[in-house]
Amino acid sequence: MNSTLSLKERKATFAELKAEYLFIAIPFLLLISIKIYISTWQEIITSPDWSLASCLIFGQITSKVSKAVACSNTKTSEHFFGWYTAKCFLLVVISIAAYFGMLA
Repeated sequence: MNSTLSLKERKATFAELKAEYLFIAIPFLLLISIKIYISTWQEIITSPDWSLASCLIFGQITSKVSKAVACSNTKTSEHFFGWYTAKCFLLVVISIAAYFGMLA
């Protein structure tokens, strides 16, 4: 990546990063506020909804990385990308298993 980005490109990159963080923060803020409203603060920590939220975030990240690799002009190693995708998929499965385990 070129280290001398123009001011416009830096602002666009910064705006995109802020949007990504906001999309991650909103579900957690909603989860915390709803749990505080309808139950005690201790249930925020023991809620199984955290596993579901982490599963969604892992899925979003895997999708975005796959899209970025597909749009990239640089040569990427298929082996390392496959390993990364497999690890992310495993984490999604673990998150779903933890979610259903906490519901039971």
